[in-house]
Amino acid sequence: MAGFIDNWQFYNIGTTNITFSREEAITIALETAKTHSYSLKLDANALETQNFNESNIRWTSLIFDDSLDADKTRNEDLLTLYPVWRVGIALDKWYGHLYGIIVDIWADTGEVRYVQEAWSTLPPPEGTPRADITPVEDEVKQASISGGNNLSAIMLVVLPTLIAAITGTASFWLHSKKNSKSSHLLKPRSLKIGGILFCFLILSAIALAPIATVSAATNTAVIWGSESTGAGPPNNNWRKSEQEILYQRYVASLIKGYFETGGYTAYNHQGILNPGSSKTQILYDIETYSDDNSRVAFVDFDHGVGNSKNGEFHFMFEDNVGTMGEGDPWENGVYDMEIYYKAEKCKTTFAFISTCMSSRLTHPETGQPWQGWGYYGARGLPYAFTRGRMVKDKGSTPGFTIFSHMSDDAYFDPDDGSQVYIGFPYGSPSLTQPIPYPTGSHDYWEWVDRFFKQALFYDISVNQALDHACFEIWGMWFANPYVPIRNFTAHWDEVGDQEHCNITVYGNGRIKLENFADDFNNGNYNGWTVSQGSWTVSSGKLRAQQGFSLIRTGQQFTTNRHVRTKVRTLTAGPDSWDVAWVIAKYLSSSYQVYSLLHKNGDVELALIYNGQTLMWTASTPFSPYNWNTIDIDIVGTKAYVSVNGNSYLKITHSWFDNFSGYTALRTFTSSTAEFDDITVVNEGSW
Repeated sequence: MAGFIDNWQFYNIGTTNITFSREEAITIALETAKTHSYSLKLDANALETQNFNESNIRWTSLIFDDSLDADKTRNEDLLTLYPVWRVGIALDKWYGHLYGIIVDIWADTGEVRYVQEAWSTLPPPEGTPRADITPVEDEVKQASISGGNNLSAIMLVVLPTLIAAITGTASFWLHSKKNSKSSHLLKPRSLKIGGILFCFLILSAIALAPIATVSAATNTAVIWGSESTGAGPPNNNWRKSEQEILYQRYVASLIKGYFETGGYTAYNHQGILNPGSSKTQILYDIETYSDDNSRVAFVDFDHGVGNSKNGEFHFMFEDNVGTMGEGDPWENGVYDMEIYYKAEKCKTTFAFISTCMSSRLTHPETGQPWQGWGYYGARGLPYAFTRGRMVKDKGSTPGFTIFSHMSDDAYFDPDDGSQVYIGFPYGSPSLTQPIPYPTGSHDYWEWVDRFFKQALFYDISVNQALDHACFEIWGMWFANPYVPIRNFTAHWDEVGDQEHCNITVYGNGRIKLENFADDFNNGNYNGWTVSQGSWTVSSGKLRAQQGFSLIRTGQQFTTNRHVRTKVRTLTAGPDSWDVAWVIAKYLSSSYQVYSLLHKNGDVELALIYNGQTLMWTASTPFSPYNWNTIDIDIVGTKAYVSVNGNSYLKITHSWFDNFSGYTALRTFTSSTAEFDDITVVNEGSW
């Protein structure tokens, strides 16, 4: 079945001038590629003329594109289209999974629009030259991350076909535009809506191309958003404007794509989409995806605040109907106490709840502390989504621990956990309102788009994504107290303005949202390397078939990391430690950090550095022969171990910070075991 749709009459075109030829664009692209800072170290002569010239050009395409991901914007309307030469260049050989680079050049100015590396999880084709990437199994000094900057890879084979289709549509528009007598009658809103439709076209095409850097997903993200259908007729209510709803749908689609680029299984349940954002669906999503995955992320665009239930105030956000319709005005609120019972301990790696009072820690009327456990259940959305972590000041809270508390400032004073919660303690902005309101030249949705793109498309930490999103929009870092997102007016059409609002970031802003994950549901252990013994995958579980078996990830991770694994010992050897081991850091037998559950239920944390071994143990009520979830968090000189969400060990030693490496799984002596739902959360430098 084939079809053709021409919607180009709706788009705002900046210019149709093609000043630079294909040959000139290739010259610019090659020079740009030579000066690019590659994620992996290339051979010394890789970019010399004899190895890197016009023969490396695999394709060129002339397209029209916007400024959404451009290094330098062309117009205040980021969706305005300009001609672009897109050039795909192959490197002299494959460097691991890096094999090329794509350079966009504005065809009317000759300036570089965007540069992107091309990666693949597939092996190189037979006979393709490969670089000699030195393994670091026993070389501690080379213990850095393999794989480099995990940008969204656009395959050099697939992309030309996609672009050719888009280019053909562009040519048709240029032809018909000359004969159009009504294009000048289009209203500005129609142009913007058309631009959004174009972005959906581009996003749909590119969504086919990104290649995840993980073997199989056990990370899931869900995006919700209320369209407030109970507050009036669809697309004509006083609660949310037509434009707000349109952009909410658009941004939800973008964010879904970014999460998928970051290796997540993502679901867009925004608004009226099937199944949409009904209260029943939202609570189902939280329960189901928390139960089925090692890490989950939730995003919501909504109205919030709360209501007194049985005389006790509880925070909430709306479902798609909203809480201001006829009948019971609060029946469509999703409350903190309801979320708490559906979430699981430490499962919510990231939550971005863009609603009023979504991160408030005090009673909105009395001002008294209002988080934690109340008489009728959990109070506070951060406490609910994290299933029991109180937001506190690290420095002034006695006995602060990452299992019971999360930092009230994940940017300036992050904790050592693997969770981030972003919300608004007072008013949240409408997606279509300018920030600052009403004089700002950029809308809130643009900042949201850039934040998620930076965090997931470019694989940087949450804090770095906050910085870059703020700098792109306002020219200042998130750290600047005058950055508008930290002091703004929240505006909602015909609802009113709330002044002196701000955004808050709780937990550990150093973590990266793009994680390694494998649930083995694909029936194999691709992405892993067997170092010893015999391994199989059966019924979605990785199984060590014999004792003295070891398997490690194919990639290394940052020095600071958070490792979670479900594990069950099937048969044990004669000694108490002859069970399943989870090795959070592994370089060789002389450099390891691992944890295990002894036959008597004791949990052990061991550190081996330069062949010297240190061990710590604690008693637990758990049996190694049952399924248990082991968490190992290593941050600087500190290491934490929990079993089934319960904290047992917190150890400080300088050796923890002395090496990086892989993550591995092991069985000892004659033991056999099964492993499942493995995730590794990386930390950035900031």
